[in-house]
Amino acid sequence: MSISEIGISTTEAIRLFLKQVELCNSLPFPVSVPNQETTVAMMEANNPAGLKRYQAFSEFAQQGVMAFSLLTTTAFEKDLKEVERQGRTFPLSSPC
Repeated sequence: MSISEIGISTTEAIRLFLKQVELCNSLPFPVSVPNQETTVAMMEANNPAGLKRYQAFSEFAQQGVMAFSLLTTTAFEKDLKEVERQGRTFPLSSPC
């Protein structure tokens, strides 16, 4: 959903964000350092020479889009378990 769809301007959105920073005395959303597996994946993705190239989408699809989906879901679940192990939760709203 865009900010225009909820009826506010970019200026108002920025003002709301800054007000939340002031009220929370921090960013109004959780910020964390990615784990080592995620960091390695991000570095690999930022290295174009190491990326596999496909001639057509059908070639990519044959490799198994579902496999990619399962990998990303598994990585998220690992991160979620680590957060829960530390006694934290993913906030569904502002952490303030």
